[in-house]
Amino acid sequence: MSTSLCPICDKPLELETSKTDEDGRAVHEHCYIHSCWRHASNPVTPTPEIEIQIEALRIYRIALIIVPPSRSIGVCVRPNRSSSSRLNSQ
Repeated sequence: MSTSLCPICDKPLELETSKTDEDGRAVHEHCYIHSCWRHASNPVTPTPEIEIQIEALRIYRIALIIVPPSRSIGVCVRPNRSSSSRLNSQ
């Protein structure tokens, strides 16, 4: 994965998961949202609930990168030995 620095917060970001701002620069989505709020003519301070939703979305997107939806995580269940031996004896 290639990385770059977010021009808003100057922290590393992965280009594969970054968003593009109106100037075509790769940015963190949450940085861009905060930047828009700060520069709006009628700025809105995000509530704690909005902050939590933004963070949850960021974590969800990271999880999708780590475990893509095409890969399934299953649980391997082995048959109980006593029940399988009973089946074989009948």
